[in-house]
Amino acid sequence: MYKLRVLGVAMLLPAMAIGETLQIDDEPYVRTDRYTLVSIETQPEQISPLLSIVEISFSQHINSVGRALDELLVGSGYTWNKEMAENDRLNRLSLPVVVRDIGPVRLRDALITVVGEAWNLQVNELTREVWFEPREI
Repeated sequence: MYKLRVLGVAMLLPAMAIGETLQIDDEPYVRTDRYTLVSIETQPEQISPLLSIVEISFSQHINSVGRALDELLVGSGYTWNKEMAENDRLNRLSLPVVVRDIGPVRLRDALITVVGEAWNLQVNELTREVWFEPREI
């Protein structure tokens, strides 16, 4: 019985060390195991998912720019506001073959690449909606 209790205490000691916080170059880190330190700062792409890195190959059934936008935004937390009058044009535009394989790039850049240079990306961070407006010529 005594050996069992000692083993239990020995197993608790490493668990207490996991929460140890260190400062290295003014950045906080936590030790997750003997040789691993992990930054506890929030990553930029966690704050703004449009900054996350994506890599995508669109399947053959994704044949319009609008469907490609929907596919890109899956899992990002953002939605495409298709209700904007000009955005209906994007549903009718064919997806160019050259943009069927994108990345690795930031999600924001992938959205801009799919719609092309004639459009400006607009973002409402409050509602996490994106839409596109034609560029002024």
